[in-house]
Amino acid sequence: MSGINEYQAVLMKLKPSKSLEAVKDSIRDYITKLDNYLMVSNMEGEWNMLVLLQINSEKINTSQKIVEKFSDELIDYRINEIDIKDVSILNMSLLLL
Repeated sequence: MSGINEYQAVLMKLKPSKSLEAVKDSIRDYITKLDNYLMVSNMEGEWNMLVLLQINSEKINTSQKIVEKFSDELIDYRINEIDIKDVSILNMSLLLL
């Protein structure tokens, strides 16, 4: 890792099931207890969930831990490093409404 603030996006494709919403809730509950998560969102389309995490040398395996913990529920996943260049704090606050 080159900088102090590195970020990863985790895309998750979940197995179709009658309990899909409960699975999403379980994943969200787990992730929101992590001290380095930035965002968890449900998605429409090919992927079901998106998680944004801040990573550093101690937290580098957080994304992999999430994937391993919920591996029985996943069809597919992607872990991508992302470079956040510009964030509007004011606009991001709209997510909380």
